[in-house]
Amino acid sequence: MDDEPQLILLQLSGLLSAAAALVEEEWAKGLAGLGISVASVAILEALTVSGRTTPTALARRMRIRADSLSSLLGKLEKGGYVRRHVRESAGASATVVITGSGLTLVQTTRQLESAILARVTANASALREDLQAIVSALG
Repeated sequence: MDDEPQLILLQLSGLLSAAAALVEEEWAKGLAGLGISVASVAILEALTVSGRTTPTALARRMRIRADSLSSLLGKLEKGGYVRRHVRESAGASATVVITGSGLTLVQTTRQLESAILARVTANASALREDLQAIVSALG
C-alpha cells in the first residue's frame, strides 16, 4: 500500500508524456500546413505577452540561445509576422515586436490547438490551465 502514491504518479507521468507526444505530433502537422514551426509559434506567443522587447530579453525569457532566436526571428520577419527596429541613437540596440499578421497567425494557431484538443476533451481550456498549473508548480 505504501507504493500506491508512487505508482499513481508513475502512471500519471506516463500518461502525460504519451498525451504530450501525440498532441505535439498533431500540432506539428497542423503548423506545417501553415508553414510555421512550433518554435516560431512559441516566439509569437511570447511576444504577445511581452510586447516590444529586445531579442536578448526574449531569448532569456524563453530560455533559448540568442543565435537560435535570431535565426527564427529572421524567418518570422521575412514572413511579415514580426518587425525588428534598430535604434541608431542607442548603437546596435534593437527591439522586436509582433505585427498584425503575427497576431492573426497566433489566433489561427490557437484555433488549431483547440481543434486538436476538442477531439479528445470537451474542455481544452481547463486542460490547458491544469497543465500550466503543474508546470508552474514543478518548473
